[in-house]
Amino acid sequence: MASTRTCLSQLTRTTLSRPALYVPSISIQQRGAAQSANAQKYKRKELPTSQRKKKSRTTFVNHDLKDAIQFPLVDAMRYLRATEVGRVPTSSKYELHLRLKSLKNGPVVRNRIRLPHPVKTDLRIAVICDPNSSAATAAKKAGATLVGEEAIFDAVKEGRIEFDRCLCHQDSLAKMNKAALGRILGPRGLMPSAKTGTVVKDVAASVQDMVGASEYRERLGVIRMAIGQLGMTRIVLEPPSERLTTDVEK
Repeated sequence: MASTRTCLSQLTRTTLSRPALYVPSISIQQRGAAQSANAQKYKRKELPTSQRKKKSRTTFVNHDLKDAIQFPLVDAMRYLRATEVGRVPTSSKYELHLRLKSLKNGPVVRNRIRLPHPVKTDLRIAVICDPNSSAATAAKKAGATLVGEEAIFDAVKEGRIEFDRCLCHQDSLAKMNKAALGRILGPRGLMPSAKTGTVVKDVAASVQDMVGASEYRERLGVIRMAIGQLGMTRIVLEPPSERLTTDVEK
């Protein structure tokens, strides 16, 4: 008969055994190949160079005019006069263009200046004020072409905008805001506001200043303003050119 120690030894061999290692059917290399195939299948397609979105510019485009044909002021005036033969000298005007290095989202350069020799234009000015007030009488004497309140409001709402500039008296500001003309006059740059200096107390002085002054405004990085008429000489045109460039530099 076997001893107790021998029986326990045999029982241990039969009940305790090392667990079998489970090996997956798909190897690591096969799994990596499958993942690579899926990645290639759903890979984002790269757009051609011509269709790729370009980064938007922060400044306006300034073309290089180094290779363009350029003339001195005297020669340019002669050529322009030669092409305008037969026209009334006061019908055509010399216009000065200044290119600026300004940001698209930056402040707009604009101002009103008095030139040494003002360029006469048929500027139509509307003044929003009480038609029966002394301010209305003074505005008409100063050269305003349209004066009133309700008459101007109705004309604007009907689409009859028969003026090039618009001023508003301080006492009529509430009525103008109530009439809601901003959606019509705003896109045209005609809406009076205190920021642009077109809501004033002395409308007569503002009309006189507007008639005798020239206004410039930056558009797409360029300032354009008429500095003289076709019949003016070079000596007459030089001061307004210097006046405009000096004011813009400030």
